[in-house]
Amino acid sequence: MIIVPMFSERAMLAKVLNREPQEDLILRLYRNDWRPSRTDTAGKYTEPGFAGYAGLRVLGSEWNFEVGEITTAIHDDVTFKCGKHQEPEPVFGYYMTGSDSGALYWVERFDDGPYVVRNAGDKINVCLRVSLTQPPYLGRTLTGR
Repeated sequence: MIIVPMFSERAMLAKVLNREPQEDLILRLYRNDWRPSRTDTAGKYTEPGFAGYAGLRVLGSEWNFEVGEITTAIHDDVTFKCGKHQEPEPVFGYYMTGSDSGALYWVERFDDGPYVVRNAGDKINVCLRVSLTQPPYLGRTLTGR
């Protein structure tokens, strides 16, 4: 399940409403055994150090959309590959940060992780799918005059 920290909701809305400049995202893996929460910042996550790893820029133009009852943004799978044999390193999930701001946008812990990287050629594939849903409105209905 994707967790969007509270501060990130504000940043996302500000970008959608053109109050702040757009920025690309950086897809990063994390190796610390941390359970994501709504109060997190990017500083809570530690990137792995396996050979060949680097955060990857995800461009806005690379996303596609499935429109339906719940609209979903979909990015092609992204593969991180280990470049050489090394000590085992667990990877617990991924997180997305702003390319300019460094701000944490969202984080997801792998449901079936951690994945352990130890051999040259070991791969971690990340499937990026993001849907916006709205909880039921529990307040009163407002009408215009």
